[in-house]
Amino acid sequence: MSLLDLIRDDTLNLDMGAFFLHKTLTNSSFLTAANPSGTGKTTLMGALLGLLKPEVRIETIENSVEEVEEGKKGEPISNREIRYLIHEIGSGPYYSYIWGEQVGEFFGLAKNESIASCMHADTLEEMKDILFSPPLNVEEADFNEVDLILFMRKRGGLRDPLRRVSHVYERGKDRHRLIFRWREKGDCFERRNLPQILETEGKEGKRRLKVYRDFLEEELHAGVERIEELRGDLLEFLKR
Repeated sequence: MSLLDLIRDDTLNLDMGAFFLHKTLTNSSFLTAANPSGTGKTTLMGALLGLLKPEVRIETIENSVEEVEEGKKGEPISNREIRYLIHEIGSGPYYSYIWGEQVGEFFGLAKNESIASCMHADTLEEMKDILFSPPLNVEEADFNEVDLILFMRKRGGLRDPLRRVSHVYERGKDRHRLIFRWREKGDCFERRNLPQILETEGKEGKRRLKVYRDFLEEELHAGVERIEELRGDLLEFLKR
């Protein structure tokens, strides 16, 4: 599913979509999270990865972060735009799942590189408890380098489930700040704090988010559905 599909399904709204587009185009690191399987955390991760600029290469880490360190030797960071991807932070025997000390190594990449993954957690506190404790032992300073953390919720039955991006956290000076929240009562989204782009860029940041929002709204009105079509239109949009 594309970001447009998620907006159509009310999984998120246009303002959140414009913010996500901004963060993805700046190659920001992000995590998606939810406890129950089937909530949509992997779908959301895939939708965001589909918005990456064409010069960004996705590098999937299969077993160890050591292979990343080997690949980086002799190649200056400034000459590369790479997104290091873990399918899931989990103990299952599946492709691109990691657990144990390798999780700490993966988060260590966030200091200089962009990372993306998903995991089972419903709140920021639960996520920290899992990551900071044995056997993962992720350093809090490394975790705080992750630019965006997105939580999802699922309500309803199998036939007509309701999926929502429930909490959106953005990296601050020393901790993550809640930017958007879904209110189950009334089924609506609200902004809790100003995103950094509005705090640092002011009118220019507001203008940029409006441009991204207008682009997504035009795509919705044009009936764009396939993720390949959205990506093609996005590449043309970036040339303007």
